[in-house]
Amino acid sequence: MRDYVLGLDLGTASIGWAIIDLELDDDGEIGSEIGLRAAGVRIFPEGVNRGPKGAEKPKNVERRTARGARRNRYRFHQRRRNLARILVAAGLLPESEADRQKLWRLDPYVLRARGLDEDLSAHEFGRALFHLNQRRGFKSNRKSGEANANKGMLKEISDLADAIKESKARTLGEYLNEIAGTDRSCLVRGETHLRKRHTLRAMYQDEFDLLWGRQVKAHPETLTDELRQRVADEIIFFQRPLRLQTHLIGQCEHEPQEKRGPKSHWVSQQYRVLCDVANLMIQQANGHERKLSEHERAQATQLLSANDKRTFKQLHKALGLDPDARFNLEQGGRTSIGGNSAEAALLNGIGEKQWLSLTAEAQAHLRELLTECEDEDEMRSNLAEFELKPDAEIKLIAYAGPDGYGHLSLKAMRNLIPHLEAGLNLHEAKKACDYVQIPVVPVETRLPAPPNIRNPVVQSALVEVRKVVNELIRIHGLPYRIVVELAREMKGSVAEREEKSIEMHKRQVEREEVARKLEEEVGIPVPRRADIEKYRLWEDQEGICPYSGRAISQGQLFSSDIEVDHILPRWRSLDDSYLNKVVAFTQSNREKADRTPREWREGLGDYDGMIERISKMKGMPFSKRRKFTQKEIDLDSFVARQLNDTRYLSVAARDYLGCLFEPEDQASRVRVGRGQLTAELRRRWGLNSLLTPFSVQEGEEPPKYRGDHRHHAIDAIVVALSRPGHLKRLAAYHKQKNRMGTRAPAFEEPWEEFRSSVASVIQLILVSHRPRRRLRGPLHEGFFYGPSETQGEYFYRKSVSELTAAMIPKIRDKAVREAVEARLSEFGWQEGKAIPKGSLDDPENPVRMLKGNVPILRVRIRKQIGDPVEFTREGDQTPFRAAISGNNHHAEFLAHTGAGSNGIARVEVVSMIEGARRARRGHEPIIGRKHPDGLQTAYALSIGDSVLIQHPAASQSLLCVIKNMSPTPRFIDICLRDARDARPAGKSKDLYRIVSLKRWNELNVQKVQVSPCGLVHRSGI
Repeated sequence: MRDYVLGLDLGTASIGWAIIDLELDDDGEIGSEIGLRAAGVRIFPEGVNRGPKGAEKPKNVERRTARGARRNRYRFHQRRRNLARILVAAGLLPESEADRQKLWRLDPYVLRARGLDEDLSAHEFGRALFHLNQRRGFKSNRKSGEANANKGMLKEISDLADAIKESKARTLGEYLNEIAGTDRSCLVRGETHLRKRHTLRAMYQDEFDLLWGRQVKAHPETLTDELRQRVADEIIFFQRPLRLQTHLIGQCEHEPQEKRGPKSHWVSQQYRVLCDVANLMIQQANGHERKLSEHERAQATQLLSANDKRTFKQLHKALGLDPDARFNLEQGGRTSIGGNSAEAALLNGIGEKQWLSLTAEAQAHLRELLTECEDEDEMRSNLAEFELKPDAEIKLIAYAGPDGYGHLSLKAMRNLIPHLEAGLNLHEAKKACDYVQIPVVPVETRLPAPPNIRNPVVQSALVEVRKVVNELIRIHGLPYRIVVELAREMKGSVAEREEKSIEMHKRQVEREEVARKLEEEVGIPVPRRADIEKYRLWEDQEGICPYSGRAISQGQLFSSDIEVDHILPRWRSLDDSYLNKVVAFTQSNREKADRTPREWREGLGDYDGMIERISKMKGMPFSKRRKFTQKEIDLDSFVARQLNDTRYLSVAARDYLGCLFEPEDQASRVRVGRGQLTAELRRRWGLNSLLTPFSVQEGEEPPKYRGDHRHHAIDAIVVALSRPGHLKRLAAYHKQKNRMGTRAPAFEEPWEEFRSSVASVIQLILVSHRPRRRLRGPLHEGFFYGPSETQGEYFYRKSVSELTAAMIPKIRDKAVREAVEARLSEFGWQEGKAIPKGSLDDPENPVRMLKGNVPILRVRIRKQIGDPVEFTREGDQTPFRAAISGNNHHAEFLAHTGAGSNGIARVEVVSMIEGARRARRGHEPIIGRKHPDGLQTAYALSIGDSVLIQHPAASQSLLCVIKNMSPTPRFIDICLRDARDARPAGKSKDLYRIVSLKRWNELNVQKVQVSPCGLVHRSGI
């Protein structure tokens, strides 16, 4: 079998693949590419959900949040029940519910204050204990991974502690009782509302100890040590230990036996500081770049090690640099550099003077305690020996630091830190620790399950890569080489991907704003992308030509006097990015020719003037300014970088695919490209016009070529062919084009009739979609409704402040509805109009009943629900609540026995909750086989399933995908979509919306299964 190169274009929800045949010479050595054997596309759901601006949103996050709230509420009520049971048994609460209701009317704050000095009755003390159980205060889950959530309450807790101390109150309860005075209503609303303030668990524990110590004298036989332990340790202050998901933490790449270290640890913080300082470079005013001196490096390390973060301006001032000098890390709008947040927390909490007075052993002990101690009580007891102030103790206990884990273990970082402190860079430090060895990976004949990567986007994609590659190996054998390219959306950490998404959205908004300006101010009716780019460059340069220093007016910008120039010549750098472009006068561009700005201006003797000029352009990014100082362009080095992406996730994908080859061959047999040149090569080879827009509705606007999923396969072809030789020929083409103008020859194709061979293979591609058949996702809307006496009518509760105008007539209780309408009439509201602001959402003046003056907080709303999901209790078939069904799981197409697929008699849509019920019962299949009236299931379809239909305008069947189906089982309503259609849902129309069985049977719909590589098989149920 002939050897081949496998190209993979790996996106967030797609895989394009291509097989390029290789020619063998007489000795069996690999030669050049000779043809395209096959190509295909696999489409699958993305590993995360996306927000309106493209930001990542973890799947099921809403369900987890709601489930967590329900769990916390259940545990709260369970704690109340358990405490009440123990207090009743001990005689501290009445046995009858009626007597307890009378006891609840006592003011608990008065009892908590009196109980410090006076004897309380048994029931009064029980009331005080029960009230302590209601609000237990904040206790830090120091390893919960919710560092940012804890920061906002620190100042409130500290201020409250200071206020209690200044008032000379002994406990929180005594303080609240004092500030309430005679107006006790302020304790449940207004500024002193207890629910509006953050408290510390220790405040309640101290109060409990004082109360118990005083009341044990009055009730020595009742208040035993055993009862105290049960009440305090097992109920009121019991805290479930945090369940650490250690199995989800990856292994260290240099110390495989060790887990990766948390980013919040002092060692991780210091390691990152030293790495950043080692990477710092200073660009001087003359354009030269230099490393930090030994003294500057020590100063920068000292400054960052003692602060959470520092701005580049602060670092610039601390190092005493020239005003025109800049740091290399000031790119992409970055204004600051992170420091050691753990060390900063210690200095801010303890105080610099007291911290410096501690011994080195004590400082090391505090560092380990701050970042490794998981239990709050244990940490508090350890901090006691240092005699810290209360606010300092609060700050240190609440410190959590950055969330997540790094790439290395604490052991590896501890080994690297001394070498980084000695002035070595990271690569040199790794060599000194012998961490540059190539790990031995066992060779596999098929790809195993992918490694556990804490990036859901890449993890989901690698699962599909395994399916595709293993099927290709089964059919075509092991490839000689694999070349893979990752989409930019898949690279970087969660924060980095989030930042990229926000940046892309920001750029889109900027382009839309520029397009508006071009239409209104410049008079360009339909601005092209090139026009928008030209205007943005002009704004970045503040309307100044960087070469001549002359001003460019808005009127000149789109004339022949102004051109877009590549700072570093394109034929020498192959860089066509926005950051390598400026707008300049045509005459200056001609004089510059094929030279870099430095080569050109140094020869004229005014290079320094040009550098000074562009340094004052605030809108020009630092990375672009650096290109003006670059003299040498190493094309070989540039090509090597484009063909080898060394970022973490790219390396992870490379290592995963590398297990198919011997360790010594992995570097040459698996390559991960950076992808900047794929679009350029694709355009030069004439592949952009291969995919013609397909229109399914008359008058529909034709989509761009990327509206067809098969463009991923074309990208994979280019990825597989991206070799150094091709890129060098591309550079030669640009050089030749610049010299010969429009008569430059076309870029050389990889083989004869390359474009036609690609076109013929692309036309044969059947796009594979992964169906969604798993019982995963919300079973219903998650909101429950109460039944009423009327069939199909249900009730739900709504806060008065959340009412809308449409809800007012649907309020169930007449007296409540009249009270709400009376309040709205005071604000001049008319039925059908929007509710006036402030009419129903004023907490100080709530809506009250017309009779009795009782405040109304929540109301019951009527709602008609068709086909609800009803819930019954065991042994009682009467529904006690209902919900609206969520997603559908599948649709069962029923036919008479022997009728075949063309004789569908009925369709039954099975909801997700009904599928879950069938799975839970166990003995019943999720897809029903036999049905009443002599019908049986011919086949079942889920979202993403593939079908063949007889297209009216085509002579052969068309492959389609199920897009959605009716949420109710009473009628058929199924939308099909061409399997090739990649347009967003809001910009494409369904190929067919079928609402009748007659139409379904006329189209001769047949269910098929499309393998990951695009092989079609007839499918059964």
